[in-house]
Amino acid sequence: DDMEVKVSFAENFEHVELDLRRSMAGYRAYILQPYFHRLPEETKTEVIESVLKSSGEDADILESGALNTEEEDLYTGEPLVITGRLTNSSLLQRAGKRYLFNLGDVIGPQVEMYQERDRQFEIDMEYPHTYHRVIRVAIPEGYMFKGLDDINIDLTYKSIDGKPLMGFVSGYEIDGDELVVDVFEYYNKTKVPKEAWDEFRKVINAAADFNKVKLVLQKES
Repeated sequence: DDMEVKVSFAENFEHVELDLRRSMAGYRAYILQPYFHRLPEETKTEVIESVLKSSGEDADILESGALNTEEEDLYTGEPLVITGRLTNSSLLQRAGKRYLFNLGDVIGPQVEMYQERDRQFEIDMEYPHTYHRVIRVAIPEGYMFKGLDDINIDLTYKSIDGKPLMGFVSGYEIDGDELVVDVFEYYNKTKVPKEAWDEFRKVINAAADFNKVKLVLQKES
């Protein structure tokens, strides 16, 4: 389940503009891709909009579309792709002469787990899965971001045989006039022993913690 987002700010900073592409393959696409072409047009629109509005229900969709929506696309390995251009005013708030950019909300809401009781059974997931999100944010001329270190999260765990088991890793780089954020979350096995419950919960919550990342956009001094 991959997401590529290009983010820019309106000249008057009244809203954020997003160019979004989300690709889903394998079991992640199985619940929708084989049936998408049979859906009524109204339902297709609703499905596409629900994917595009993951960063905020108040988003205004300017363009939208879907690729690889035929049944055979699933079996030939072509991902289901949802694309769109939209604007969102809730991702940016004015704070005096600065702005708060809710970077973490771009990936959509994440599950939080705070159960403190001892786990009684092993963790059982339907299938291994990964999420890869790349967010490219255009930095307005004469401005800079503060609080970038909050993006950096590194939680990785290995199974008894030393192979990667699960993790959440996010980081960033400045590429010219762009902030490039890379987020990778993975769960490589369907069954995780109950002894690893605390680690599993930390990885799940790391995604929710990323949701809380807010950057300060201010003029360069």
